[in-house]
Amino acid sequence: ATTAPFAPRLTSLLDSLRSSTTSLLDSLRINKLNLQHAKERRARMVGRFEKVLVESRNVKNPKQVFGRTGGGYVVYFEGEIGELEGKIVDVKITASSTYSLTGELC
Repeated sequence: ATTAPFAPRLTSLLDSLRSSTTSLLDSLRINKLNLQHAKERRARMVGRFEKVLVESRNVKNPKQVFGRTGGGYVVYFEGEIGELEGKIVDVKITASSTYSLTGELC
């Protein structure tokens, strides 16, 4: 009996490479579709008036505060954090991006 180590065939190596490449491409496509869908959902909110719970100051723009809508969307708008923090305010949504909304305090 021979005890040579098992060497996988070239075709099985190519098949596993194809399947891993296919699954990587599938996950990239799904991620792209998810981002596109998120952007479209937020774009539909432009022009609406939303109730927003003010959470904190915008780190990137100290003139702005941010909060969340009832649906969990992040909204940035100008305001004073000392007056607004913890309050629910009406905000008109003026712009959208993939991950957040921008608005004006009503």
